[in-house]
Amino acid sequence: MVRHPWSGNVRELYNALIQAAVMTEDPEIHAEDLAAATVEMPSCCDHMKDPAGQPLGDGFSLDDHLISIQKEYLRRAMQEADGVKAKAARLLGMKNYQTLDAQLKRFEIDWQEVE
Repeated sequence: MVRHPWSGNVRELYNALIQAAVMTEDPEIHAEDLAAATVEMPSCCDHMKDPAGQPLGDGFSLDDHLISIQKEYLRRAMQEADGVKAKAARLLGMKNYQTLDAQLKRFEIDWQEVE
């Protein structure tokens, strides 16, 4: 935990603790829970690390950019939850899995094809 850069400072630490608490089934958060919650995004998702860093102007669409970020988080949650929609919904802070299911259908994301 000390070695993690915490570029977002307290907010990033807080979010990591919340995600670790959601992911664990134990009443306590362990080092491996926090490690899983702070895994770096793969390089294919670099645009999500600094979404404001996308060039503006011709060809840029904020709506399209936000949708691509949303789709990536939906895929990531389904992957981390091993396809369990209720768990994926909790990871995303959704109140129920039906909301997640509606978004998966809207964006035509088949959880069985998530790698």
